[in-house]
Amino acid sequence: MSYTEDHAWTDRFGRLIRFEVEMDIVAFVGSQVVGTVQFEERDGNPVLFRMDVDEHYRRAGIASEMMRHAVTVHGRKFGRPSFSATGGSGKASSEYFTIEGAAFFRNCILLGIIDDIKDPDDMPWDGVDD
Repeated sequence: MSYTEDHAWTDRFGRLIRFEVEMDIVAFVGSQVVGTVQFEERDGNPVLFRMDVDEHYRRAGIASEMMRHAVTVHGRKFGRPSFSATGGSGKASSEYFTIEGAAFFRNCILLGIIDDIKDPDDMPWDGVDD
């Protein structure tokens, strides 16, 4: 990715959060990593691999802000699991949403941060390895 940014932002609780934005997005408080959004490339397209916010920093808007940065880098239709995909033994975490992850992504759609991708042909990766 050619886009690189170091951005500071204040969360809902008044904490200064610094973001390193490249292909992946990393959120810091001081030198402590408090959140990450990781992507991998499949067939030349970015695909969400993993996303996490430290439990002590959740519900503060950090994940939403990281998703805004992800859209800046990867666009509003980057690859991600289908809402109907299920997890289980033998499934990679990038192939399904947790209950919390699905709720978060639905909220991002409602907030207009990302697009709702209803037609699999519109998604660069359909959540299933060929």
